[in-house]
Amino acid sequence: MDNTDDAPPPPYTERRPLLPSSKPQSTGVHTAIPIYGASFIPIKQSTIQHTREPRDYLTLSILSTIFCCCSIGILAIVKSSRAREANLIGDYEEAHKYSRWALMYNCLAAAFGVITLLIVIAMVLIVYCDSCFTGS
Repeated sequence: MDNTDDAPPPPYTERRPLLPSSKPQSTGVHTAIPIYGASFIPIKQSTIQHTREPRDYLTLSILSTIFCCCSIGILAIVKSSRAREANLIGDYEEAHKYSRWALMYNCLAAAFGVITLLIVIAMVLIVYCDSCFTGS
């Protein structure tokens, strides 16, 4: 009688993803999952990240340069153009980084523009009200 049925199975050495992934990229850490009748198999736990191109906010940067704050808007235009260049070459990680910087500079320019507008309105009201009370 052949005693090959009692022999343990050979170790599993092939590493294949659990699910085929055509579009999404996966990142994560390696862990081991126990499988009945086999040793531990290294499996990569993944968090799925979509490969959608990040926005470059170039139009918003131009508008914030014209209407809000010129110096901060120029910084936003520079970061927006770098995000656009990174998108064109396919470096989505760099594009995402520059896109976030561009959005931050656009928000700062908008906040600076709103605060400046409020200060100008307050000064005009103070001068107008002062002239109303003094009678001149």
